[in-house]
Amino acid sequence: MRKPKTIPKDAIIAPVVSTSIIAAEKVANGRTIPVFILSPDKEGKINALLESHADIPRGACQVLWGDTYNHDTIFLYLEFINPMTLKIIIPLDTIKDRKAIDFLIHSQCLYLMTGYPKMKLSENLDKPRILLEIPSQEFAKQWKTISKKKACKHFMNNKDISAQQAKELYDGIQKEFEPLINLRLK
Repeated sequence: MRKPKTIPKDAIIAPVVSTSIIAAEKVANGRTIPVFILSPDKEGKINALLESHADIPRGACQVLWGDTYNHDTIFLYLEFINPMTLKIIIPLDTIKDRKAIDFLIHSQCLYLMTGYPKMKLSENLDKPRILLEIPSQEFAKQWKTISKKKACKHFMNNKDISAQQAKELYDGIQKEFEPLINLRLK
């Protein structure tokens, strides 16, 4: 993971307005894959990218993980090369988007689509979306450290508990989510 120094001028910063998960028997060996519903950009470039992918079997996209110096935000930098060129930066809040990042790292896949806040995936299954492979093995160890540190700090500040209690709470939550993250349809 690298520390971002500058944001490319031609990159679109696309906030996640909603997340969901999908598991399909014949996609990614049945793994549970996160869906990031992005805020559409004003020029409609993200929607154009999604629609252009509908007509081809595969595209090309380079992926880079990054974060802020205080680790409050993780960045997923996507540089699409084919069928059209587009750079998208997806900022992810280490607290709010923690479980979505966990799913992403585990599945190493991601569905992208655009929509509005609180949009329900189940009501929009016909909207264009693309499946991306997101290499995450190098970032996974760093994420475990960042996730635990940030979540424990959040628990201590918001639940008025000790550091030890926060670590126990974090471990308990991780253990509860493990079966869902490891879910595979066969």
